[in-house]
Amino acid sequence: MLLGALALLVIPQSCSVLEETGDVVLLIKLEYGGEPLVMFDEQVYPDGRKIAIDRFSMYMSELTMDNFIFSDVEYVDLRESHQTLEGAQAGYTLELGTFDLGSYDGFSFNIGLTDEQNAMVPSDFESDNPLSLLGEYWNGWTSYIFAKIEGKYEGDGDDIMDDPMALHVGTVAARRTVDFDREIIVEAEKTTTLEMTIDLEEVFMHESTYDIDATPQIHHLGQTPKALEVADRLAASITLR
Repeated sequence: MLLGALALLVIPQSCSVLEETGDVVLLIKLEYGGEPLVMFDEQVYPDGRKIAIDRFSMYMSELTMDNFIFSDVEYVDLRESHQTLEGAQAGYTLELGTFDLGSYDGFSFNIGLTDEQNAMVPSDFESDNPLSLLGEYWNGWTSYIFAKIEGKYEGDGDDIMDDPMALHVGTVAARRTVDFDREIIVEAEKTTTLEMTIDLEEVFMHESTYDIDATPQIHHLGQTPKALEVADRLAASITLR
């Protein structure tokens, strides 16, 4: 009799706990000129030439809702999710976690890492940590690579996309905070989806056309001003729907 009474007490308490939380996911979609971006597909550069993107990746740090940092760092690589039109339309899903019910004021994150995170090296971390990735660290810059935009473009007017483009962003000066002043409602046992778009055409045309011929690749410290310029352009390309 006592066991039966305890069981009756436990069951409603468990249901009550479940009903007090909801999941939040971030859906990340790459676009080009407002259309889904498919890796390797031909696009039109702002000056009319051809360009194709084959990689986009970035670190996100201090992911925050309502002034509460719920994730220190995430790494997103959109190559696989954007291989097809169907995949690009669906986007890349980043699970942000389970939150208490209620209204949250705003969502923000850094493109890049905090000073403390960027002072570390991949060997400081276990293999399951996003900061353990050797290919995302610049030894020459003593910095992680915060974002990568890579592909090929038509550089010499021959109508062939055979010139490599690799815009890499790094160093703490290139960290940019993206802040959305948006009310986010978490409901019981439901999934709240935040849809974030990154329009890479905007990276190339924000305020002025990026001079891709002058700096098609960013790899060394002497190109730091260009890395900072690309960081500004990337931050301006991101919207939350």
